[in-house]
Amino acid sequence: MIVGLILEHVIFKTNYPPGRTAVYFLPLFRLLVCCVVSELCNRYASARPAWIMVSLLIFLPLTWHFLTSLNLKYTKQWYYDAHSKDMMKIVKQETDGWEKPASISNNWLFEPAINYYRSSRNIKIDSVNRQGVKLTTTFIYEFDKKTLPLITNYWQGLRIMALFC
Repeated sequence: MIVGLILEHVIFKTNYPPGRTAVYFLPLFRLLVCCVVSELCNRYASARPAWIMVSLLIFLPLTWHFLTSLNLKYTKQWYYDAHSKDMMKIVKQETDGWEKPASISNNWLFEPAINYYRSSRNIKIDSVNRQGVKLTTTFIYEFDKKTLPLITNYWQGLRIMALFC
């Protein structure tokens, strides 16, 4: 498959799979190595312990790396969005019982997540856009490298949701 992708790129000038799209090669590689080691063990039965040791030397470090770098909170591409759900829970708690909908201004990166949680969780806020932060809104959700992740600051009556990235 990898050779096929390289040939496609050379012959037809196609792009390689972007970002995490090529992650499907990892289990295929592991399956290939397992099949090769199994075949070598069957053909050379006298060297079976050696092949098992070679396969363990290959797979134990890979498995250790996988387990130590496992992250279920966020992905590398969307790390900034890891706290949006928590932030929207806070907004829902704050706005429960309000008659008028609240307003949020935000960094443009947060707009899809905020609108998703607004509609899926029936949170009483106005639709957000990608026009940036406005100091006249009820809530502000923005990157802030000076504070801890997802905190609420009350500054002159303005609620600021800050995200550390």
